[in-house]
Amino acid sequence: MPMKTLALCSLLPALLFLARPARAATADYQKEIRPLLGEFCLKCHSTKDHKGDLDLERFKSLDAVKRDAKVWLQVEEQLELGEMPPKDKPQLSSAQKAKLVAWVRGT
Repeated sequence: MPMKTLALCSLLPALLFLARPARAATADYQKEIRPLLGEFCLKCHSTKDHKGDLDLERFKSLDAVKRDAKVWLQVEEQLELGEMPPKDKPQLSSAQKAKLVAWVRGT
């Protein structure tokens, strides 16, 4: 087998492996993060009611999130400072907050 073909064949499994985290991250966003947003954020930060000019409902996919990462860094900051959700609103559990913050840092 020629060296170029052998080299390409040996790279294919590595490329497929590297593609897996992106699919997993999308699944995490759809299955774990969006439900948290729906429960704790979208009552105030939706397309209809976007307090603070923040519409988190518009992020329908991980690709949309990555296109506007600055918003998510601000979300992380507000969570870490304890500013969001407001004290008079339902609060994320420690595990939910940790999951959301870790997810933002990983995107």
